[in-house]
Amino acid sequence: MLAVAAACLALAPASAAEPYPSRPIKMVVPFAAGGPADAIGRTIAEKMSVILKQPVVIDNRPGAGGVTGMKAVAKADPDGYTFGIGSAGALAISVSLQPDPTYDPVKDLKALTLAATVPELFVLNPNVKATTLKEFIALAKAEPGKVTVASSGSGSMPHLAAELLQQYAGIKLVHVPYRGAAPAVTDLLGGQVDSMFMDIAVLLPHVQSGRIRALAIGSPQRSAML
Repeated sequence: MLAVAAACLALAPASAAEPYPSRPIKMVVPFAAGGPADAIGRTIAEKMSVILKQPVVIDNRPGAGGVTGMKAVAKADPDGYTFGIGSAGALAISVSLQPDPTYDPVKDLKALTLAATVPELFVLNPNVKATTLKEFIALAKAEPGKVTVASSGSGSMPHLAAELLQQYAGIKLVHVPYRGAAPAVTDLLGGQVDSMFMDIAVLLPHVQSGRIRALAIGSPQRSAML
């Protein structure tokens, strides 16, 4: 899930006498460039620029499962010049895991729209000797604490999906968090990590090219794209 958010009350111009918008707008993406949130953020920013007739500049601020970027949005002046792309991790999971949260998603942010819902795909590097989810679980049980699983950050949706898989399957994987989807996918392709959950839109081209192997999708039904 990806949503567009803004600092609370950000749609009210700082001065009633000043036309809005009168200067460039910032769109904070709380993950590294090249990932799904970044792609959606850039698409929205492009459309906003045309409609508002002002540049909408992308500001990638990865870290802490999206918390770093969303904190920047929450702490920005509520003047309508800072927006953000919030994920389920940054708006609910990651911030809930913080012992001392630096922002309250409900009080400090204003939700504007649901931008996209994207199912998580579970994939492997082809060198991993498993072609089905059943075989992967058997492999992980045979080698507890050795098989790695990447995510776009601690507390992110891919991280939560990996934890749920471990809980339900009774396996122990080594979690390797990254500062966004793009670097995680790069290392999966290179064989530095064994597996990962990630948005299907990011992984599909690599699945279709045979560079990674898809095992399962986090959706009630099969995907027509696979």
